[in-house]
Amino acid sequence: MVERNSKLIKRSLKNVIDTNLVQKQLVCRSLSSTSLLLRTPQFELIGSRVVRGPDWKWKKQDGSGQGHVGTIRKFESYEEVVVVWDNGKCANYRCAGDFDIRILESSPSGLFHESIKCDECEQNPLCGIRWVCADCLSSENKNISLCSQCYHGDQHSVKHSFYRLLTQTSEKILVKSRRKSKKISYKGLYAGARVVRGIDWIWENQDRDEANSKGTVVSLEDWNKKSPLSAVLVKWDNGKENMYRVGFNGKTDLKCKIDSRGGFYYPDHLPILGERTILEKISKKINSNAFLSTSLTNLKEQNLENDFLTIRKNSSAFSSTENLMYQVSSCNSSVCESGSVNLSPMLLGNSRYWKINDFVNIDLDFETVQSLQIGHGGWSEDMFECLGNTGQITAADINCDFEVTYPSGKKFTLNPAILTLAPKNQDYFSLNNTQHAALSSSHVNLDLVSLVDNNLSSKHNSVSKLNICWFNEPTDHEVLKEDCFVEISSDIELVKKFQLGHGEWKESMGEILGKIARIVRIHDDNDVQVEVSGKKWILNPLILKKINKLNLDINLGQNIPEELIQASVDGDSVKCEFIVQQCDVEVNKLYNGHTALHACCHNGHLKILDILLKVNAKIEIEDKDGDNAFHHAVLGNQVKVVEILYESVADKKKLLNSRNKKLQTGLHLAVCRGLLVMAKCLIKFGTNLNLQDLNGDTPLHDSILIKNDSILSILLNSNADLTVLNNMNFNPIQYAALKGNTK
Repeated sequence: MVERNSKLIKRSLKNVIDTNLVQKQLVCRSLSSTSLLLRTPQFELIGSRVVRGPDWKWKKQDGSGQGHVGTIRKFESYEEVVVVWDNGKCANYRCAGDFDIRILESSPSGLFHESIKCDECEQNPLCGIRWVCADCLSSENKNISLCSQCYHGDQHSVKHSFYRLLTQTSEKILVKSRRKSKKISYKGLYAGARVVRGIDWIWENQDRDEANSKGTVVSLEDWNKKSPLSAVLVKWDNGKENMYRVGFNGKTDLKCKIDSRGGFYYPDHLPILGERTILEKISKKINSNAFLSTSLTNLKEQNLENDFLTIRKNSSAFSSTENLMYQVSSCNSSVCESGSVNLSPMLLGNSRYWKINDFVNIDLDFETVQSLQIGHGGWSEDMFECLGNTGQITAADINCDFEVTYPSGKKFTLNPAILTLAPKNQDYFSLNNTQHAALSSSHVNLDLVSLVDNNLSSKHNSVSKLNICWFNEPTDHEVLKEDCFVEISSDIELVKKFQLGHGEWKESMGEILGKIARIVRIHDDNDVQVEVSGKKWILNPLILKKINKLNLDINLGQNIPEELIQASVDGDSVKCEFIVQQCDVEVNKLYNGHTALHACCHNGHLKILDILLKVNAKIEIEDKDGDNAFHHAVLGNQVKVVEILYESVADKKKLLNSRNKKLQTGLHLAVCRGLLVMAKCLIKFGTNLNLQDLNGDTPLHDSILIKNDSILSILLNSNADLTVLNNMNFNPIQYAALKGNTK
């Protein structure tokens, strides 16, 4: 009976294959004949700014790591592109088969979207890549468009998914929401970078007569209206300013000696140069297997499905892709053209295949997995661990993709279509046990950790606060909230373990261990963004401890004013803010002869200056030399601090003309140290030019002594008095003769 049914099944499958063969051939012929049209119109992308892509294997040719930017110079063929990196290196890279390059910004190439404007910055027409909010389009029928700068700058809701359109005629490519996506900085020829002549330099000696003369990038500019963001304004060390090409017509006039950060971007959201060939491959694979779901429908109508399952289970003739297609079709899922599988939350919630804490395997071949991961977390080299190991489902996001954790502790976002349940009769690693073991050595009490409900019901999308209890008392229940202060664990091994999948561990994080941080934002997945010393980090809440007055002494020790002053020296604004808000600290207390305001003014920490001035820190308090906070700002050459202090006081003349124990004013100090810009600033504010110090010298006498002709000139041009005598009875002219300053 089974044998007869087997023949019927094979005949049914053959009929389906025959009926689909013509259609399949037409599709393949269509793909072949329009292969160039299916690919991105690459030659229009010359001049685009790019970063390394998913198949990068060229070590540090682009710079010192991911995020360094280059420019498309030309195409050798449809499979090979020439890129000039901002560090000056020029090389050929693959853009078919293997993909070395992602497109960061296509505006310099002149691509734009006619009659479309950015709904945030109102750029019109919208240049470069267009990002259209998929959620608003489907739910509210609103067409919200963003430019790349607004999209990567987290404008509009980061929870929403977007369509990406590289050109006006491109297909819409759906990308996942930015909320849980990896975000890194990009670096290169941006404001603050130090530069020299580059590969396409044609500007003779604008930078001076020396080939290695350096300049500083002032800003990113448009070379012309049709090529936005394709140039930079540079100020050379010789004082000249000019604009140079960085992308216009594929030209790069400069190269970095020291690069600078230009902003942030979501690498997995960027288009891959030549990526249309990937979609061709996926489309062909799906078309070649599309007959299976149709055949299953026919088999069900003939009540032969059970026999088909028996044959399928015991036959090697069915590929892993066919098994995937059967699994998807049996779950009433739909396979999209891009190769992704859409599963409704209702279906997932009741699925007999996948639940939180289920153990899963990946039984598909590598190429299929890599294809199906597009738009579902992507693929990275670290994910090879997924192909040979059993993982445990630990979370699901709003896109119905799963977070799967593996024995190493690494977590990956995976398309549910590539997963199969692991056999129940095997022993697997226990996430709960491993986490508990790690926590037992720390100050976290795992029994008092209340995690967000990780089921797949509608509650999963609700915003929750993470409740965490610390230290010894079970009743000491603390809730982490935005703007509260926390201490970061100092246990480096613990932090490394718990950062996996929660912002990840970076070597530079060593400097923040044990420090006080302020919570800036709590993400929907309960990861916490904190600020430490002016920098922001994404951290696992399990490595944080909320600080209040009860455990203050443990964190700061007994000498709180000393801690405040040290934090002011270090620029640790979060710690300063915590101390002045939570502690009864005397902000004007001297420690080793200085106040916290002295320290921050001397070092130019503007955020701390603002904090201290708001709690009435006094500018006039003097150190052992009689220097007040204003004098310290001058000594530290902190012009911006001087400007803030000047605006913050009512009696401005008293501040400007205040003196130390040597009777020196701020102008005396600036002149003696040759601080030209500072001296100009003080003169502009109206400081007295003729006050005398303990030796009877005016600032003009001091400028003669140090032989600084620039400062001497501005003092003379500001009508400094030439008749004032010092204690040696020399006026400035006589003093100049005495010192041999003939000028």
